[in-house]
Amino acid sequence: MASLQRNRDMTLHDGDAFFATRDASGFTITRPAPARFVAFRVPRQAIAQLVGRIDNTPPRLIPPRSEALTLLVTYACAIADDLPLATPDLQRLAVTHMHDLIAATIRATRDGLAIAEGRGCDLS
Repeated sequence: MASLQRNRDMTLHDGDAFFATRDASGFTITRPAPARFVAFRVPRQAIAQLVGRIDNTPPRLIPPRSEALTLLVTYACAIADDLPLATPDLQRLAVTHMHDLIAATIRATRDGLAIAEGRGCDLS
C-alpha cells in the first residue's frame, strides 16, 4: 500500500501507520491488493491544542506497534465492533479519548500531554 501527498510518496507495510493533514492537495492511498486499514478523520481544532500547529505538516510514518498506536487501534475497533455507545455522554467521552490517543500517537506536545493526563489518559 502507498500514500501520496504533496509529491511525497510513502510505502506502507503491514502494521504501519501514517499521519497526514488534509490540505488543498489532498492525499491518495493506493493499494494493489485488498487490505484492511483503520482511518481517523478529525477536525484540526480537536487535536490542535494537544499537538500544536499541524497546518502544512508533511505526511509522516508513525512508529509501528507503538503503545499509543496499539491502544488507539484497539480502542477504535472495540467501539466500532462491540460497544454501541447509546448515550450522548458516553459518545462524547469516547470521542475525547480518541482525540487524546490520536494526539499521543502523533506526538503530543508537553502541554498537550498534560491536558490529556488531566482527563485521565496517562500518555507518558
